[in-house]
Amino acid sequence: AGLERGKGGHVYLPLSDRKARAFSRVDSLSCRSEIQSVSLASGDQSAGAGSRRVLVTDSYGRGVCGVLSVDPGDAGGAVDADGSINGVVDVQGAYSLTPNDSLVCMEGGLTAGAVSHTSSYSVISRHFPKDLTVFDGDVVVRTLHTLENPNSVKMVGETLVTVAEGNLVTVYDLRIADRQTRVARMQSCGSASRGHIYALAVRGEGSVASGRGAGAPGSASCPLLGAGGEDRDVHVWDPRVWKSITRWSNCLKYEIISLHFLDSDPRYCLVSGMDYEVACGSWFENKSKAFNKSLAALGTKGRAAGSITEAGSVAEAQRQSRVVASYRCQSRWIGMSKLDGEDVFVGVSTDGKVYQSSFSIT
Repeated sequence: AGLERGKGGHVYLPLSDRKARAFSRVDSLSCRSEIQSVSLASGDQSAGAGSRRVLVTDSYGRGVCGVLSVDPGDAGGAVDADGSINGVVDVQGAYSLTPNDSLVCMEGGLTAGAVSHTSSYSVISRHFPKDLTVFDGDVVVRTLHTLENPNSVKMVGETLVTVAEGNLVTVYDLRIADRQTRVARMQSCGSASRGHIYALAVRGEGSVASGRGAGAPGSASCPLLGAGGEDRDVHVWDPRVWKSITRWSNCLKYEIISLHFLDSDPRYCLVSGMDYEVACGSWFENKSKAFNKSLAALGTKGRAAGSITEAGSVAEAQRQSRVVASYRCQSRWIGMSKLDGEDVFVGVSTDGKVYQSSFSIT
């Protein structure tokens, strides 16, 4: 497997992996209607090394949660040279999550789920009812109602819940009473017409949850909260003060549906779009004099020297200057996920193919 250079030189096409791969069907995580989201978090290590808590939600907000682990079996849990694990996927202690009003007949739609890395809390958002249901184990703890229709949700630490609703990013603290639960609300831009936010990303969860962390805003050690969506921009905030750092404009041709910060250098992120494109680039703004001079020349003459010679506009020049690498699959993306602690990404497309990629900033 690998990549081949496509037309234009900066876009790559993935090659097929000739090796046969084994996939396990996990019947204990079956849902009663269409699956909308799958969420993973570091699980209880007593269930085995590398175990993960997994939450699967369907279109009516019902979920199934359990501990996902790999049973080594006869293979002994051996890891191949390419990183694939020999073993059988097993789910232990699976239980159902049901919102209080899920038995009421309503229209199904977009839902999202998130599980905490450090506690037994989990949360499920429902788009049309405009609510969040918080669970402790399989027990409903509370229900929060959002201002707009939620599209994505993330749990940060034990008690912080970050929600993308409309073009807003709202943060709730579950330790606080009902009317004071919301601790921050940030807008992706100055105008509500800029579109909905579909993807959230958090870097440095411990620093975000405690409100502390080293590093100046935009540095490699600074905790980060990112969002992207219909406006095709990556917005980045400093969660210690809930202030905007910067944004990466026009990073993709279509809407952003997935966003992840790189562990090797969190000043870079990976984004995937509504079509078949994936791009890895820097969200921080390049303020060098040489770069700005090239953009000025491009704006007046339509061309500029250097790495942006082939760009046809200022926006395209800015996009190409920040993109480190990109590739395209053969059909639209269904979803993409990142491996905890490593810059390894796995995506599934509508033609049923699975794509694996890794990035490293040196």
